[in-house]
Amino acid sequence: MLPGKTCTETLNYQGNGTRQGSSGEEVTQSRYEVSPMPSLLGFYRLTETVTEGNGKKDCSGDLHEAPGEPVTRFIQFSPKKDQLIVCREESLKACFGPLKRAPQ
Repeated sequence: MLPGKTCTETLNYQGNGTRQGSSGEEVTQSRYEVSPMPSLLGFYRLTETVTEGNGKKDCSGDLHEAPGEPVTRFIQFSPKKDQLIVCREESLKACFGPLKRAPQ
């Protein structure tokens, strides 16, 4: 749940390199790759390419990239590896999170 909103965002990353996601009214499917090792700054490079989307707005009110457009983000895990943040650059200046794994 995003702070101050009654909107839920769920991202389900599969070991086969696919991701299903929902955020508000938006539903997407993507392919993704994560670098095997973090950079010297401690960030893993995450590249996602949306393969399918319903074209509706997410929890932030945004419309996301058209299918086929790769997006690169940078993720950093907490010391316990139970949470992560997602950043636009290898910097803590433009990030969201922390994100937590949902109980299964």
